[in-house]
Amino acid sequence: MRTVKTPTNRATIMRNQLTQTIDDIPIGQDVSSRYVCWIVGLMVFLLSLVFVGAISLSSSLGQWNLGGAGRLTIELPLHGVQNPASMVETILITLQKTAGVMRVKLVDNQEVLKLLQPWVGQVDLLQDLTLPALIDVDIRPETVTKVPEIAAMLRHFSPGIRIAEHSQWQHMLEKLRLSLEVMAYLFISLIGATVMVTITLITRSSLATHASVIDVLRLVGANNSYIAQKFQRRAFWLALKGGLWGIIAALPTLFFLNWLSLRLGVSEALKPTLSLTLLAAILSLPFIVGGISLMTARLSVLRTLARLG
Repeated sequence: MRTVKTPTNRATIMRNQLTQTIDDIPIGQDVSSRYVCWIVGLMVFLLSLVFVGAISLSSSLGQWNLGGAGRLTIELPLHGVQNPASMVETILITLQKTAGVMRVKLVDNQEVLKLLQPWVGQVDLLQDLTLPALIDVDIRPETVTKVPEIAAMLRHFSPGIRIAEHSQWQHMLEKLRLSLEVMAYLFISLIGATVMVTITLITRSSLATHASVIDVLRLVGANNSYIAQKFQRRAFWLALKGGLWGIIAALPTLFFLNWLSLRLGVSEALKPTLSLTLLAAILSLPFIVGGISLMTARLSVLRTLARLG
């Protein structure tokens, strides 16, 4: 029995043929889309470096902040004191009996010389001098407000005694940590905006290139969502590919910077460290960027097609 081609059947056949045709549109061969991988790869590479650097510095500064809480350094001048050992012993006993004091430690004279070495150079010249005694004291947080009382008590033994509160640096370190985090977030936002603008421009350029085929598809019943799927899928894979290349380039760079910091003796706070959690966050960046590209391409296509009516 021969099948009669009704107008409805012909329209269905034409729609199926054109639907199949859009899969054959060389979206990936657009000249403008060839640079997406490079741009996204560079963005993810920079984002990885900034992300690791910001997290490492923030973590180190946070540890410094916690380490300085409730800690005092007492400088006791011994020049002109007849019996320095007896005075130091008396002050140590007094501090140990003071309420709120958890730990008292007399800094060894060799450690004092090491602290002075960067400023003096040849510490042998200081061997014959009477150096001040340094005492490290750990106190409970609620005792911090009583530091002036402790200082007044100790000045009865030595008027020239000085107390340095490590908490004085906490406010400055907290400001520095917050500033670094804000800068990192701004940089991350800038990279995200750059990726979105790039995908939007590439998508609109591709829409203009294939406008004739898209117009025919819309005439035979293809909805805007279906057309957007073609472009968003391509944008996702391009961004994902570029992001993976960026991660592949970033990881060796981070390990090299860590090795270089060890060789140069860089401070612990400035070393880029990679924990498992941080590494997992970095490896997720290509998928996050891919998701942003997918949504950007979809919204760009839908908005453009909606304006066309």
